[in-house]
Amino acid sequence: MSALLRIGLVGCGKAKLAHAAPAGELYTGGLFRGALQVATARCGPNVMVLSAKHGLVPLDVCLEPYELSLLRLSRAEREVWGELVMNELEWRFEVPVAELLVFAGVPYIDALRPRLPEGWSLVEPLAGLQIGERLAWLAQERTALAAGSRAEEAARG
Repeated sequence: MSALLRIGLVGCGKAKLAHAAPAGELYTGGLFRGALQVATARCGPNVMVLSAKHGLVPLDVCLEPYELSLLRLSRAEREVWGELVMNELEWRFEVPVAELLVFAGVPYIDALRPRLPEGWSLVEPLAGLQIGERLAWLAQERTALAAGSRAEEAARG
């Protein structure tokens, strides 16, 4: 039996570089940076950005800076956005079972959850936390992940 595929999805942020850059570098806010580190530690290479404008974006795809929030889209537009993102995830990963770790706000979660394929689950590590609490949780998680990584290295000798 193969291990459960974990896919990390990190919501875009308002703070961005002033020039085009890979999606993993374009967003500069502390919440995005922290979530990206935790998602990468937990999901390895299976991490992508959830962009209000571009949908699902691999970390190495270059984007121009833009100003668009999912909240500025109508309910119908958010539903279409969620369907497009889920369709692309299914196409990219082609697995019957997966766990999505979503580090994003409620509008992103609400757009994705109803469209989950059977056998897929969605986990919200930051659910119910305010911005400051999210930042603190991410900092604590990064510290724990780093400590675990150091312990693994020491055990390997």
